[in-house]
Amino acid sequence: LLPIAALRDEVRPVLRRWRVVAMFAAIEIALPWVLLGWAETRISSSLTALLITATPLVGTAIAVAPGGNERLTVERAAGLALGVVGVASIVGLGLEGASVPAMLAVGVVAVCYAVGPAMIPRWMADLPSLGIIAVSLGLAAVAYVPITAVSGVGAAIILWWALNQAG
Repeated sequence: LLPIAALRDEVRPVLRRWRVVAMFAAIEIALPWVLLGWAETRISSSLTALLITATPLVGTAIAVAPGGNERLTVERAAGLALGVVGVASIVGLGLEGASVPAMLAVGVVAVCYAVGPAMIPRWMADLPSLGIIAVSLGLAAVAYVPITAVSGVGAAIILWWALNQAG
């Protein structure tokens, strides 16, 4: 994605606002991936899906908050409620063995998923969307390099290298 954005000259304008893009990448991509990956090992996927349905609820709260440009109508509130009920009826509740810290982590993910998109019109409306996403994904990937180096595949590569160096 990054090469495509670069060929379209959509990276350079985004890099001029690297701080806000880095904050977006952390909120929308990096933090949720870590939290969700951790939480999914401690709670069921159905409970995770149900908790993630809080994202549009938080997004609505952001949109209708003072300074927001939307208002909550009865129809919109009914639609949100129907969506949550629909997800709950499809995936079930699945509370058995649920970890409270993991459920809180998914709650933070839902907030991050709502806050990230709300940042774009407020602080990056004039930037190319492909550039924002490409740079954000690139930043998140770079941020994960040290994490991966000490766990998972990276740990295996380091171990393999160390064993080969030792003889």
